[in-house]
Amino acid sequence: EGRVADVCSKKGCWMVLTAPEGGQEMMRVTMKDHAWGLPLDCTGQAIQLEGEVVAKAVDPETVEHYKSESRKPEMTPETQATAGTSYELVASGARLKPVSPG
Repeated sequence: EGRVADVCSKKGCWMVLTAPEGGQEMMRVTMKDHAWGLPLDCTGQAIQLEGEVVAKAVDPETVEHYKSESRKPEMTPETQATAGTSYELVASGARLKPVSPG
């Protein structure tokens, strides 16, 4: 569980997850097999995810691709990678929690 900090501005095929209360820690979430996407306007919403965490080598070209599709390029988890490895959740399911009115 966490909060959607950023989402792909083209198809919703990836997102950046932060802790429910916010904070500095972030994780990239991609949609399994690129088979589905999140609503493009879901930034800030609470979300529950199911999937598998995988280690990935940080590839500068891929990071630039993510930044080009981002509304918040400062929310790039790969910049927090240690020893050139970042962790990503490959999501097989997601459930956005309803936003409370104003």
